[in-house]
Amino acid sequence: MTAEYPSVLAAMVKMEKGQQPYPLDDIKKGFEWGSMADFIKHNFGALLLAGLGVWLYQTTKKGADVVAKPIGSMLAEIQFKLNGSDYIKYTKTGFYLDDTKLNDDYTVRDKVWLKAMYLAHDKHADYIEQIFDPYLRLKPLYIPLIGLEVNDATIATAAKG
Repeated sequence: MTAEYPSVLAAMVKMEKGQQPYPLDDIKKGFEWGSMADFIKHNFGALLLAGLGVWLYQTTKKGADVVAKPIGSMLAEIQFKLNGSDYIKYTKTGFYLDDTKLNDDYTVRDKVWLKAMYLAHDKHADYIEQIFDPYLRLKPLYIPLIGLEVNDATIATAAKG
């Protein structure tokens, strides 16, 4: 590279004097592949194909997620039944209303926990529907139940005020 410096300096001096240091054919050849427009012109098909590939991948991945989740859940249920498994049911009614399961506005944060409580005992659905509004927000009357067990007795006590 250092050997090129004298020729570059000589070319710069010639240009300052208004002379053309390189033949026009060499200049044209330098610009033939040197600009971004030419790069795109020569590689447009490959760039278009790469962009199409990325778009196609993202689209099919989103579509596959929409289709795969329900199928996965269905297959899990089938395996669940084939293995002779059954959902765990509580023998005693009641569940613990942990504050980590609720947001700051008392809406249910953990929907998996809520589903598990529904399925754990038949009576839990009644409790949940009594203490939560249709938007799954804990009713103000039942806020004192946070950190306690929710059952017939504690619901009755909270209802008294």
